[in-house]
Amino acid sequence: MSFLTDDPEKQRRQVRRWQKTQEESRARYALKMQQRKPVPIDSASKNAFPQAIHEADYWCRKYIRLRDRFCVTPSRECYGQLEASHLYSISTGIALRFDDRVIFAQCSFHNQSHDRDQRSLRKYVEQLYGPGFYERMKEEHFLYKKFTVKELLGIAQGYKDKVMELQNQE
Repeated sequence: MSFLTDDPEKQRRQVRRWQKTQEESRARYALKMQQRKPVPIDSASKNAFPQAIHEADYWCRKYIRLRDRFCVTPSRECYGQLEASHLYSISTGIALRFDDRVIFAQCSFHNQSHDRDQRSLRKYVEQLYGPGFYERMKEEHFLYKKFTVKELLGIAQGYKDKVMELQNQE
């Protein structure tokens, strides 16, 4: 944000105006997300599977961010939005894609860097679930799993219920 004046009072007014627009924007977005209506998914449609995946991903990630609330591998470098970070890549195996034991909240910086260096996340997982958990999950990760549209919608509903439960606790 740049200022066109050297007058401190005018700068303060500009900052307040900018902050107010940011708060209004966040409030509008939050209201929009609360009013979000689920897309009716016709299982006979050719777009049903991608829509069901999207719906399950949306609620799963929302739950993870609400559950953890902070980056699970904090350091001085933490920055960016909180993201749902999978312990193993979802592109190489779908079996654990919606398993909340291997999905954690991380800031953007750590989520992007853990693809190259998993030590901090692996250490966190070992502390949380005990030694050997990382290796057991790695074996499960490569198992073949095929989801149906009905299963995906059930997963989405399960995570949606968990989200509502967490929001009611606040």
